[in-house]
Amino acid sequence: MAEFSECINNLQLVDPPLFGRSFTWRRGESHNSDSRIDRFLYSANLEDVFLQVRQTLLPRIGSDHNPILLNCGNCNFKKSYFKFENWWLEVEGFKDKVKDWWSSFPNNGRPSYILANKLKILKKELIQWSRSHMGVWKQRKEEVLHQLRVLETTQEQRMLTGD
Repeated sequence: MAEFSECINNLQLVDPPLFGRSFTWRRGESHNSDSRIDRFLYSANLEDVFLQVRQTLLPRIGSDHNPILLNCGNCNFKKSYFKFENWWLEVEGFKDKVKDWWSSFPNNGRPSYILANKLKILKKELIQWSRSHMGVWKQRKEEVLHQLRVLETTQEQRMLTGD
């Protein structure tokens, strides 16, 4: 550990503040051992570009490690990528809606062109549909994440039993 710390100092790496809780890892069901072993490190010149770099601990889901979100403040990303959201599958009629959209899209040209074109149009439809259905699901997600944070905070403050 001393060598690792020396390496961090020699390379002048920065470990931004961690918000949320003190530890990123816990061992066993009783969590009798915890540590901050997960972190982001970056070179000091990154602070010239981003003024508000910080790490935020996210709730653990199915692991003994908490994921960490690195926030750099006002990042200006050029193009967003497409993400399929699992909650879409829970909305009644979603699969039928996708089938209807897919069969209604143009079907002219080479197979590779048809596929690429249909996927492009489907992406637009899904984004528009998602925006109109997202409110309820976003609220549910926030409620569940809040409950996880409350449980993890309680767990940090005292030993939890199986009950």
